[in-house]
Amino acid sequence: MTTYAITLVDNVPAITTPQNQVLLIDTGSPSSFSESGEIEISGQKYHVPTILHGKVTATYLKNAMHSNVICGLVGMDIIAKGIYEFDYQNHVLKIFALEDDLISLGGEQIDLSYVAGIPILPIYVGTTSVVQKFILDTGAKLSYAIPEICRDLQNVGVDLDFNPFMGEDLQVNKHSDFVYKVGSKFIQHIIHENARVTSKVRQFASAGILGYHFMKNQKIVLNPISKQLIIF
Repeated sequence: MTTYAITLVDNVPAITTPQNQVLLIDTGSPSSFSESGEIEISGQKYHVPTILHGKVTATYLKNAMHSNVICGLVGMDIIAKGIYEFDYQNHVLKIFALEDDLISLGGEQIDLSYVAGIPILPIYVGTTSVVQKFILDTGAKLSYAIPEICRDLQNVGVDLDFNPFMGEDLQVNKHSDFVYKVGSKFIQHIIHENARVTSKVRQFASAGILGYHFMKNQKIVLNPISKQLIIF
């Protein structure tokens, strides 16, 4: 097991490695990159590109996220090779080897599905018994739902978001009192809605994105091998 301190850069978790790389940890990105072309994490070294999709570089993220320390991003291509425990409240990320015994951790296990390598979490909105699939995205500083879910929620204003593929200063509608259940646990927080985000979400056959708002108040373990989420 390897332990890192988590810092939040615009609500996105980041770690600093012993090699002084500051890396975003992004379960919503299929791929990793770094400005040096290498990432060393949990004792393993990976050769990665220096740019994603012809646009996203460390310099791009530094400017967009107003942080001059970002060196790269760890996406699901690397995350899938370990088991990641996110604990925002205690500012800790633990990475377990695949053979580590997790039985002692406890928690409630929830089956995940994956689309293009991205984890999809089943939730129940409100008190309904209909399963909705939401993208689990640690790289999302806001959480989103499709208009069909948001229409009965109170609109409480507009926020600005950043997404390298949909634009900076993206104006999104903010809604209050979004209540849903993950496993047996009820969770409530602000939810957002935007037409461009909805279009992207539907490409993943999903109804929304769970980002920082979901992550901040509970410890979770992402196990890509068993395709499970453990929630505490």
